[in-house]
Amino acid sequence: HKLYPMHRPLISHLNLTISQARQLHGLRQFIPKYNGAVHLESFDSPQSSPTSIISSVGQQSHLIPVTIPVEHSTSQHQMYLVLENVLPTFSKPCIMDIKFGTQTYEPDAPEEKQHREAMKYPEQKQFGFRLVGMRLYDPDQSILKRRFHDVVEHPEYVQYDDVTKYVTVSKHFARALHDLDDVSHAVEAFFMDGAADHETTRRNEGAVEEILNDLKRIEEWFRRNDSFGFYASSILFVREGDTNKVAAHGRQTRTALIDLGRIRLQDGGDDGYLLGLKIL
Repeated sequence: HKLYPMHRPLISHLNLTISQARQLHGLRQFIPKYNGAVHLESFDSPQSSPTSIISSVGQQSHLIPVTIPVEHSTSQHQMYLVLENVLPTFSKPCIMDIKFGTQTYEPDAPEEKQHREAMKYPEQKQFGFRLVGMRLYDPDQSILKRRFHDVVEHPEYVQYDDVTKYVTVSKHFARALHDLDDVSHAVEAFFMDGAADHETTRRNEGAVEEILNDLKRIEEWFRRNDSFGFYASSILFVREGDTNKVAAHGRQTRTALIDLGRIRLQDGGDDGYLLGLKIL
């Protein structure tokens, strides 16, 4: 489960018409399930820490207690949503986070914030999305050596964990991708399975097909969308990195819309988000 503070406007507080509610309902298969809310009184007490509380909320073995506060808060009374963790069904989950839209700030945000957000990745206005980061299972380091060999000496860009066998690609690497060819090369790494000879990688065509089908369904929803703007929202892509598990199961990926705290009613929909879907 993950925790998110409730101090931001939520979908349920948007005072939707029946038509708007039905329209938003069309994304339900891509939104992590809502599992209630918990009251967090303080960050100081171990008994009331987010991790402790979530551990008591979900005791099933397939649930992984993870805490991701959107903003640090010193408030003595903080309410959190409990959302589904989308990773437990994967043995070696590979994840990729892509933030969509031509801007991450809301239209009424202060000018200082607008400028700060725009400068994080100016190309987002042109591409309609930006890669936030990736975490890839790479037991033989073939993906690391073949795909990230030119930045492997820059730990602020790419790191390899010899214990977990994962490559972590940071936001700093992602923000250094200034043209679509570079972005495409990086995104393609997400779909690569390492090879034992350290010299080649194989593209997982099954994962590509599944995620493309998901993106087509999401794009179709945004084509019809005429009521909602999505700001600072991401799509989390997950695929199975254990090739043995892939062979034993059917679907090997999951696509989830996350960071939905800044959805707002907006005439005309969200052309910036739709642009990113088309280009990706």
